[in-house]
Amino acid sequence: MKMKLFLREHLVLFFFYLKQLTIVAIVFWFGEYRNFSSLFYAVFLSISVLIIYLFYRYVRYRTYYQRLTKLPVKLEETVTPLSDASVPKKLQHLLETQYRLYKDKLYQYQAKQEKHLAFVNLWVHQMKTPLSVISLIFQEENSPVLEQIREETEKVSNGLELILYTSRLDAFEKDFQVEQIELASLLKQVLKENKRLFIKHKIFPDFQVDDQLVICSDKKWLAFVIKQILTNAVRYSAEKGQVVKIASSQQGNKISLEITDHGVGIPTEDINRVFDVHYTGRNGRKFRESTGMGLYLVREVCHRMHHQIEMESTVGIGTTLRIYFSNNHSYNNVRMVSTNSIGN
Repeated sequence: MKMKLFLREHLVLFFFYLKQLTIVAIVFWFGEYRNFSSLFYAVFLSISVLIIYLFYRYVRYRTYYQRLTKLPVKLEETVTPLSDASVPKKLQHLLETQYRLYKDKLYQYQAKQEKHLAFVNLWVHQMKTPLSVISLIFQEENSPVLEQIREETEKVSNGLELILYTSRLDAFEKDFQVEQIELASLLKQVLKENKRLFIKHKIFPDFQVDDQLVICSDKKWLAFVIKQILTNAVRYSAEKGQVVKIASSQQGNKISLEITDHGVGIPTEDINRVFDVHYTGRNGRKFRESTGMGLYLVREVCHRMHHQIEMESTVGIGTTLRIYFSNNHSYNNVRMVSTNSIGN
């Protein structure tokens, strides 16, 4: 590949060199100097000098041509030495300057982004505190108006939680803590925290999870994932399905969690896009509460925790979403919490 580039670059030189030889031969011919052996010898010497020059240039510029024909995989590869020849050295200096400028801009952007995320996190926590106080106040009173205010307050709280976890996604590795978790215990905790959602929509959780199953994951992030899945299952089962099934199974070292609703189902044209960011689909436009972020975050978090996720759905019958946990997976550069915290 680099040889082809070298030859293409020197095509003009070849062309003018042949033109020069032709002109010299014509001058010798019309000058009545027709000693063909001397003429051929001179041409041979000239071509030999050209070949030696091209060989020298190719050896000197070989690294340079190799870099031009091989695209870099990492940004750092753009500043590796090209050649000690003058033109490649100037090009290398240019690339190094551009690299430094890019890194400076990148560091500035990262610093600005970290400040923005810190502000968002602080703002969300400040907003959640008064919402929690309002919820506690409403628990002491019962009336249709207060119930409606309580529901709207919960919507705001869920929205703030979505913002918080979205902002933390880019710094996921800093907020990722692996521990051994009793799956049934975690699921019961999430169901308890969201029992009002099930009661409101008159949906009953059919719980079929083995109490002995233990998985390796991040408890906080996994609870967020399960809450998003359950919220979707209940929301799209409203006034249609009466049960959301939560089941588990184990095959060897792989454990699966399966959440099945009997709701509206997902149209075929949407099934491959429901995990895309901001994609709401037909159901999202119909129910008007979808942000297009819930399932996107579910997929992203599962991917970063190395949990496999899959979905099956039929319109008018319901949707099943499965998460597979493999306790054989090794988490590199991740803090592992002691198993003494199980069940606490």
